[in-house]
Amino acid sequence: MKETGREEYKYKVYPTFRNIDKGPVSRYWLAIGFHTVDCIIGVVGLQSLVDQTWRHDHIRLLCFGFGGVAGLSVVFIIFLQWLLVETRSVSSNDAFGKTAAMVLIALGFVALLWSDWVLALIKQQVSGVPDGNNALIGWLYFVAKRLTMLST
Repeated sequence: MKETGREEYKYKVYPTFRNIDKGPVSRYWLAIGFHTVDCIIGVVGLQSLVDQTWRHDHIRLLCFGFGGVAGLSVVFIIFLQWLLVETRSVSSNDAFGKTAAMVLIALGFVALLWSDWVLALIKQQVSGVPDGNNALIGWLYFVAKRLTMLST
């Protein structure tokens, strides 16, 4: 059988959107990356509004509460992964990547919940239903914010 020279490239598949499952970057990591960038942009953009309304007690209480929830979830995930490595359920090589992914997902989830609540408290409309002159913008924001959930 004659070699065509293509065998050397047999295992070198570079990630593109067509072969994302075959390359070194899986679509799950890509989705986590998009989700993380989305959360960072949202929190940074919302921080200026939070700074302007920081004098209100309910804003501070919400921020400290969600900060505590985020911190406890990170500690719990790290402890859980440490426990799995110690009981040899997961290899130590796999534990770092899994822990990083779980921490990013948990922090992103808490950040999204925090941003919804803090916007509702700033607007003083906790029910969250867009109304009035900004109803169209509110519903577009609601849909656009959840588009990242469809990426997986």
